[in-house]
Amino acid sequence: MQGGFESEAKKEFEKVINLDPKHAGAHAELGLIQAKSGEPQSAIRNLKEAIRLDSSRIDAWLALVTLLPPAEALSAAKDAVTKHPGHPTLHLRAAQLSAKAKDTERMLHHYRKTIETAKARIPELRDIATDLLSKNQFAKARDADSEIEEYNRCQSEAHFQLALYYEYHNDPEKSRQHLEDGISANPSHYAILHSLAILEEADNNPELAIEYLQKSVEIEIDNPAAHFLLATLLEEKGDIQMAQNHYLITLDLDPGHKGARSRIIPPSA
Repeated sequence: MQGGFESEAKKEFEKVINLDPKHAGAHAELGLIQAKSGEPQSAIRNLKEAIRLDSSRIDAWLALVTLLPPAEALSAAKDAVTKHPGHPTLHLRAAQLSAKAKDTERMLHHYRKTIETAKARIPELRDIATDLLSKNQFAKARDADSEIEEYNRCQSEAHFQLALYYEYHNDPEKSRQHLEDGISANPSHYAILHSLAILEEADNNPELAIEYLQKSVEIEIDNPAAHFLLATLLEEKGDIQMAQNHYLITLDLDPGHKGARSRIIPPSA
């Protein structure tokens, strides 16, 4: 929401609250608008009130933890997952906040719970979506499908973070398994695609590495490291023109990239 519409929406939700101060939905929607329009303190007040009135407001919980200072955000995330232990997105946010707080044990717990709860919830949502479609309730079925996509993204990100953790702790087998599970959950996770490409290149599987990298840069074009690796593999394959294109993209994204600059073929005089 932007401009006049956002302003009008705020006024309408404020009217609802004046008429019914215990309207949780109005507090939540007003808080979400205030968060987007740069009114964090007002947003926090309304989001907290929405949660106090109706703690099932997941949207309010998620918005609140993005606005609070780190320690308070972590505390709020703990409260959220205590009240909603089966919600993958809340576990993911709790894991991310725990990582920032350097609480490794809690971080790992919540990343694993993200995966566990997503896997448990997705089959239920698929059954719900199928049932809704059979009843021609298409909008609600789309909502269920959107929730499935969100949970797949959540578990994919959790797998990626666990892969990084195990890579750092010298357990390449677990790291790779999490990467593979993560890309199965969400084939559009560009960072996982990039990581898998690095592994395949190290295992002397350049064709598969190129395939992963091409998918990765299609999704996230602003990654000079992925473009550079793709360029080097294409050059080794003999696809000089395409390699040059990716070296040039690397330089556009990172003008100081010495490796790419040294590989550029100067134009003929």
